[in-house]
Amino acid sequence: MAATDKRAEARPLPPTTGATERSASPRRHAPAGTPASQVRALPSLVRRRALRSPGLRAAYARERAAQPQARRGDVALALGVTEGELIAAHAGLFQPALSSLSARHLLPQWRRIAAALPALGVVRSITGNRWCRLENTSAAQELTRRCEQAAGDAPACTCLADAAAAGAWAHGFAIEERGADGRVERSLQFFDLYGQSVAEVVLLEGSRVEAFLDIVESFSSWQLAPGLVIPVKKPAAAPRRMAVAAFDSAVAGEGGTATRLPNASTHQVLAGAAHSGVPLTLRVESRGGRLSRSGALQDVRLDGPWLHARGAGHGLRLRADAIAQTWLLRRPTPNGTRHALVLLDAAGEPIASISAETDAEGSERGEWRSLLSQLAAQA
Repeated sequence: MAATDKRAEARPLPPTTGATERSASPRRHAPAGTPASQVRALPSLVRRRALRSPGLRAAYARERAAQPQARRGDVALALGVTEGELIAAHAGLFQPALSSLSARHLLPQWRRIAAALPALGVVRSITGNRWCRLENTSAAQELTRRCEQAAGDAPACTCLADAAAAGAWAHGFAIEERGADGRVERSLQFFDLYGQSVAEVVLLEGSRVEAFLDIVESFSSWQLAPGLVIPVKKPAAAPRRMAVAAFDSAVAGEGGTATRLPNASTHQVLAGAAHSGVPLTLRVESRGGRLSRSGALQDVRLDGPWLHARGAGHGLRLRADAIAQTWLLRRPTPNGTRHALVLLDAAGEPIASISAETDAEGSERGEWRSLLSQLAAQA
């Protein structure tokens, strides 16, 4: 649910500032100007994207009116643009009545923005890649703690501060969207160089809206024209289908094996784990790094092309029709064989991996091994 605050509702969106990463000069307010004069002063590539923005805003308004509950990423996919391009089209000067969405470009001071997140209080974080997103509700302070390496396993955290420091963020926006009920949802969203979302921090009831407005005021960019400048993408490579022998060789160094499973196995695994109460570790890979959350699932369901899996304070949202390959990996450890389900897209890139939490002795639960063994026997 969107965060609301009577004091914040009365406070206007802060004006843009001229602060830079290297400068500690006092904040200055950007002079007012007409959109037309701003657009004419832009380089040709930026101008083309700015002129395209009114059409995107109008298309988004139509889609939002037709599907009020649709996610922005799904709308962007339907419109043939990245979510970053869709958000950037709303980051200019236009009549508020034209769209329920408004955005503000943020300066590329990612480490400093990450350091300011704890002031927001409890938030919902969304991290991942185009096809799979991890959601977690927690204090924003948890998002900025460095990952702790677990013995023999990958880091289990959202580590937004690490992603910011590593340069995974290329574009950032402060976003406000008013729903049909009048409530305003506020969020900070960060994208890679190509406009794909890598992290989002959404305010909830009880979040500190004043802290959000302070972040906007401190880190707003001078850029008033809409649009997003992204590199020209190279032609997409032909989908590469990873052969069983090739996948086996990738894990052979550890003495492991790989077995190809039907893509419907993901739904079966998540539903089976939720039914038996097996706590899982869900990992996604993106340009922001490997991100993961752990815990038991309580509800698994399909909603159109999306597979939703939710637990207490965390969840997974996976585009099931994007899974092109599903692999069961087995690797030996001092505490027995570990099993993980690895999902790849049509280009052979990792979407997500699913494994089980271990017990106090570092061993997998029998229910998890039994579940995967049955799927492997049916393959």
